[in-house]
Amino acid sequence: MVVNRIGNRWIKLDAEHSDAKAISFSCQLHNPNIFLEEESPEISRGASATVDGQPAIMLTYPGTDGGTVTDYVATQGRPYLLKRTETGRQPTEFTWYDFETVTQIRPPADSEVVDAGEF
Repeated sequence: MVVNRIGNRWIKLDAEHSDAKAISFSCQLHNPNIFLEEESPEISRGASATVDGQPAIMLTYPGTDGGTVTDYVATQGRPYLLKRTETGRQPTEFTWYDFETVTQIRPPADSEVVDAGEF
């Protein structure tokens, strides 16, 4: 029933919802150093790497579920976060690209949005 209700639709979250806050934090691309503002003894500098042809440095630290998080940060130009991999119970990989590219985003029609508060 839920899949039929939300399938192929945008989900609207209250700004105070924990998932919305997590998404908002990770999308703060105006400050590419947001993840490195506080130095932590748990962060270790790894080897040099290449992400989509761009030189990067690997930064590794403990994940929240016992796994490891590895961030690949650009070493030429602005130090953007290029890629993140996580090991553990739910391994994930994210790659970011097209920094500073302006895009036109149209808001979805009301019929394409489901309010998460309705569940």
